[in-house]
Amino acid sequence: KNMAVTGNTVPKPVIIVTQSFVTFAQTVGSPALVQNYTVAGNNLTGNIIITAPAHYQVSVNNGTSWATTVTLTRINGEVAPTTILVRMNVPITGMFSGILAHTSPDAVEVDVTLNGYSKVAGEYTIYPVPASRTIFVAHPITAEKAKLTFYNMAGQLIATYYTQPGTIETPIDVTGLPQGSYFLEYRIGDTKVMMRFIKN
Repeated sequence: KNMAVTGNTVPKPVIIVTQSFVTFAQTVGSPALVQNYTVAGNNLTGNIIITAPAHYQVSVNNGTSWATTVTLTRINGEVAPTTILVRMNVPITGMFSGILAHTSPDAVEVDVTLNGYSKVAGEYTIYPVPASRTIFVAHPITAEKAKLTFYNMAGQLIATYYTQPGTIETPIDVTGLPQGSYFLEYRIGDTKVMMRFIKN
């Protein structure tokens, strides 16, 4: 016995993300420069939810307000190409990466990796000053190790450390140093920078 069956295919929901992010660079005290990208959707069965990673924010109203999660509402199953603003906004120094997620029911999640770093003002800086336990030496990102040499005020060599490639600052434990003023020499290639800090 034969039985007739009928059916039709339903287009798969699709999230479309168009972006060309570069590394975010922030100076502590103000957000990083804003970057933008576009998001669209076809054949959607639900809205598109955009979730920013920690230390990042997104805006759908040209920067009037910022949030960690925003919703793009579908109309007749579609989300027209929409410009989204993104910024990094973190109150501390360091390097911060995370996933900017785009989700919608029945659609394949679209993830975008965000990378950025936050530093103190000044290309070469030691903070805090004075310091009692740890100092942080802020420096440019380099592909090679830079040499950090400590001297006391009499010019005597105290210690030597090295930065790590791809970092923006180097923490150094100074609890073992006597109280007083010290010089630190940052050297890499032809670049030589002298800085001063106080141990209390």
